[in-house]
Amino acid sequence: MLEETKAEKDLGVIISSDGKNNRQAIKAVNKANAELGRLRKTFQFFNIKLFKILYPTFIRPHLEFASSVWNNFSKENIKKIENIQKRATKMVIELRALSYEDRLKKLGLTTLEVRRKRCDLIQIYKIKNGIEEVDIDIGGGNQGGYQGRRHDQQITREVMGNVPMRNYSLPNRNATTWNLLPSDIVGADNVNIFKSRIDEHIRLDSLRRSVYSLNSSLNFDDRNLRLRADKV
Repeated sequence: MLEETKAEKDLGVIISSDGKNNRQAIKAVNKANAELGRLRKTFQFFNIKLFKILYPTFIRPHLEFASSVWNNFSKENIKKIENIQKRATKMVIELRALSYEDRLKKLGLTTLEVRRKRCDLIQIYKIKNGIEEVDIDIGGGNQGGYQGRRHDQQITREVMGNVPMRNYSLPNRNATTWNLLPSDIVGADNVNIFKSRIDEHIRLDSLRRSVYSLNSSLNFDDRNLRLRADKV
């Protein structure tokens, strides 16, 4: 007889029977915390140059591994994950007195929330362009007739019905953000060009706070999001 389990690990990602990603988030936080502790024991102090080498190499990968699969919308887990980066940036002596936002600017970083959104958009680009075969309905496709800021690679949001958890699937949680991207980004010739252009795009602070904010993407009122983006 097969034993019933509440969660299973597949390719490093914990899949829970309730569809939630709490265990994966906790796993990511614990691994990053352990690595952060080792770095603190190894180095007495950090300057900006050293931090920019060590943090993206040894800590951040634990916090965003396969995030397009488990991207978490629990406010508690979002805060726990972001707190790792907050604590890490305080290790840079010359930045300790600054706010978290100012520390990120000095280090050339974004919030982990924005990083997860970036990973989502890269994954959508790969699926739409056949670079990776994923059994998921990305919707849309080449749809002519869009004018102005709209491009012809729109994603159609899935109708949820009685399955509210589907709101958080890869296409549904990113439909508005993807649909508002400039056509030169969506139509990039390859992944590296797409990454370069999306990175340049999210450096716009006002846009990052609106379209790329996780709190904004949870608002499924397309009209409100378009109005907010048009103000950028």
